[in-house]
Amino acid sequence: MKRYQNNKKVDQNFKCQNNIQVVRIKAYFQAYIGIFVFLKDLMDGFRAYREIRGYTFKDSFFLYLCYFESALNFLLRRKNFTTVGAYLRRDILLRNRDGLLLYARAFSEDLGHYVGIAKPSTKKWFKPKAGDTVIDIGSSVGKFALFAAKLGARVFAFEANPETYAILMRKIEYNRLSNIVAFNIALGETKCKAKLFVPVHFTGTASLRPDWETRVQKKVYEVSMAPLDDFTENLERLDWLLIDVEGYEVEVLKGAMKTLKKTKRAIVEISYENQDTVMDLMSSEGFKLVERGTIQERNFYALFERPLPSVFLKRK
Repeated sequence: MKRYQNNKKVDQNFKCQNNIQVVRIKAYFQAYIGIFVFLKDLMDGFRAYREIRGYTFKDSFFLYLCYFESALNFLLRRKNFTTVGAYLRRDILLRNRDGLLLYARAFSEDLGHYVGIAKPSTKKWFKPKAGDTVIDIGSSVGKFALFAAKLGARVFAFEANPETYAILMRKIEYNRLSNIVAFNIALGETKCKAKLFVPVHFTGTASLRPDWETRVQKKVYEVSMAPLDDFTENLERLDWLLIDVEGYEVEVLKGAMKTLKKTKRAIVEISYENQDTVMDLMSSEGFKLVERGTIQERNFYALFERPLPSVFLKRK
């Protein structure tokens, strides 16, 4: 009997030791994964931010000071880290690899927009050509609108936030681009007045939905709203439609039903709560989901394409 009890205790101790070893192995594995992800994020960020340079020596000084301070905060206080541009101490001028002159505001997320950190899927998919027609809804500071215009595309940019729109117009003027038209208006299903909720310093998450961003203080602007179809009556074709409107994509699409019929490709930021509605709507208009992209806290990006409409077959 005693031998049986002793054997039972040995078995229990052995199982306990095995469980401890399993827990340790899991902890080591999770630590290694965490370190790998951390280093990958660091290297991806480093490669991305190499795409921009300060326009003058003073601009370069404040840009690299921003990089230094943001790297320290990323390493030491990663949980509180928001965006590199939050450590930019003054407004500066930049040039990117495409030769575009850019304007970055202090303590903002402009730098992240310029290098594509904020929208990596759009950066990957969006390949406009000279002669293409592009509509960019929620254009923000114009990362993709100016990129397309620089390549020779005809661009229509829509930005509801008056502060961001002013930066967009300044950049169009700096780069002397005559093939881009920007509108300071919100797009939706109907023509009306609406409230735009803009987080302080982080204007990229401005939304027509009051519940979209609840973590920071917000300013409220009254803006004009209209359907996209009101602007595209004389448009024969649309090669690229970009929609990034922070949870308001369903209303924008409902106001663009005529436009969708002459659209070839669309890149849409979709909130999870709107996923089924957007997928059904795009499918009903003949679009196929080509690829799902970046998964974020509340949304993801999707690339849609439709069989070539007759307006594209007639293209010169």
